[in-house]
Amino acid sequence: MERILDVVSLTRIPDYDLVHLRWTIPAFSVLLALYFPLRTSIDCFRVGSLVFIAIAYTIPWDSYLIRSDIWSYPPDATFNVTFYSIPAEELFFFAIQTCFTSVLYLILSKPVLHPALIPTHEYPSSTSHMALHRLGSLWFAAGTGSGAWLYWRGGQGTYMGLILVWACPILQFIWSVAGLHIIAMPALSSLGPILLSTAYMWILDATALQRGTWVIESGTKFNVQLWGHLDVEEAVFFLITNFLVVFGQIAIDRAYGILTIYAIDFPSTASHTFFSAPFSLIASFSVTSRYLNNEVITHRLNNLRDTSLILKGKSRSFWTASSIFQGPLRIELINLYAFCRVIDDLIDDDARTRQEGHEILKHVRAFIDRWYTSGIPAGQEGSHFDDLLKPLNLSTAQRRAFFALPRTSSGSSIKYKLVEDPLREPLLELLDGFDSDLIFKESEKAGAPPNEILIHNDEDLILYAYRVAGTVAKMCCHMIFHYAPTSYNSPRPREEILDAAVKMGMALQFVNIARDIRVDERAGRVYVPREWWIGNFSKAESSESVDHHGSNAKPVTTQSPYHFPPDEARIHRLHLLQMAKDFFLTSRPAIDQMPTIFSARKGLRVAVESYMEIGRQLEKKIGDTQYTLDADDIFAMTPLQTRLTRPSVPKWRRVWVAWSTLVTG
Repeated sequence: MERILDVVSLTRIPDYDLVHLRWTIPAFSVLLALYFPLRTSIDCFRVGSLVFIAIAYTIPWDSYLIRSDIWSYPPDATFNVTFYSIPAEELFFFAIQTCFTSVLYLILSKPVLHPALIPTHEYPSSTSHMALHRLGSLWFAAGTGSGAWLYWRGGQGTYMGLILVWACPILQFIWSVAGLHIIAMPALSSLGPILLSTAYMWILDATALQRGTWVIESGTKFNVQLWGHLDVEEAVFFLITNFLVVFGQIAIDRAYGILTIYAIDFPSTASHTFFSAPFSLIASFSVTSRYLNNEVITHRLNNLRDTSLILKGKSRSFWTASSIFQGPLRIELINLYAFCRVIDDLIDDDARTRQEGHEILKHVRAFIDRWYTSGIPAGQEGSHFDDLLKPLNLSTAQRRAFFALPRTSSGSSIKYKLVEDPLREPLLELLDGFDSDLIFKESEKAGAPPNEILIHNDEDLILYAYRVAGTVAKMCCHMIFHYAPTSYNSPRPREEILDAAVKMGMALQFVNIARDIRVDERAGRVYVPREWWIGNFSKAESSESVDHHGSNAKPVTTQSPYHFPPDEARIHRLHLLQMAKDFFLTSRPAIDQMPTIFSARKGLRVAVESYMEIGRQLEKKIGDTQYTLDADDIFAMTPLQTRLTRPSVPKWRRVWVAWSTLVTG
């Protein structure tokens, strides 16, 4: 019996190890599983760096606490494997808490575009931000002073004093470097991971203190508990350590934001590999305000600030997807897409007549031609384009979207430039698509059916979809190929991938047309081919989508496209969605062969799936009803929601689609 008891005692798991098995490891494993599909090549370095710093900086401090009997561990609470008197379990706690909080931060801060938060002369930090920054500096200085006084006085304030003296100087340093960036961060991305991780650690710590897993000597603490057995010193410790981790991660993000923008000084930005990351990061920390105030850098930052705001407001699906892309590729895709959205707004909102629309496009075409041939350096374009842009009455943000357009030569918005030929041609073809939309200008103004038909048949529909969407996909593809390393050899020829990307863009346009049939009707526009609604419904009726939903409703034909009866609109929607699925499925295999640099393949797949989800939800709602409701009523049903009468997928659904796409990809 004694031998059996000896074996049991040897195999008994100490309490501190149970803390890890029950609390830290499972929680971190869940977070890691959530973030793993979103990981980038730099994440391993940045988290590993903070873990190393946390352990190296904490070992002397923690060793002193244990040797000074400020805190201790019962003999049976650990395996008694120590390093400078620190149990191995404690060292593991330093590492896993840093990893836990870091990954939580990486998840919540994924959408943040850090270069757009860097202040400039035109977009300086607000007065309130500056005041908060000064207050934070005073707060951390006061924390250091208070900690030194408490430690010097000794007694019950010893432990609290050691915590403050140990942490506040580091927080003061990080705050001096990146404080304004921390303040500019969305609260969910900065305070969110701190509060969530701290709350979890408080529960863990209170449980461990109650079980006696670790003990704080009563003579060195205030004997004040927040609740249960959670001492105020322990509460402050976990809160302040999570501040250290998150502030450190934000400082790294700020540094890489500078690195991305100032690529001309740090060419290794084009290859954020594990091995180049440390050197690039150190270099970016050395960038001073003198460099950030450089005219070219200020020009780039101002442009990016405005183009990112344009994209957030005009294309939420693409903005969600853009967070998957990395580095300069994300910046240039945002700049390109914002330019396209500005042109679209100029045609839709500023052109009151067809003639005014033609005039706008004439100036834009001239701008594109000059933009790719002038070679004017970045930051010096303004006066050289005034004759073309002044007639457009652009806002400041719209003007900056023009000057952020990617191009080659010394005037590029970033160092890694696009060659002219791949981008210029699809841009001009895109303008042809905008030009064709001008047919509807008079009907929009009069609120009447259009006098002319833009799309007569399937061929016209495909051409239109190519011009307004396929060209954008082509430009995105060219940029990705440009950033891809020269050694990249795709299993498929690049032209085949490019063709697939064009088809994918067209598929998204078919979804867009299907979604907006009613919205377009009210504006006097119709993109349904004429041969579909002049008594010829053979294609729509034979569509797999219609058969799949088993509709027996007979289409009601009309000679006017101004208002399709519900049954007819339903058939047109299903036909368009079927075309979208066909184009999507035939092009997806080639898209999956895109380069992976800067997470390009991941980002494209998320962008496509986020938009295709609109079509899936729309088709589902049409199929789940008898279609006795009008379109607007269907759009109001969850999970679709109505915003300005235009249906979209809720944010939580877009996030889920993005994550599941990366998991299954």
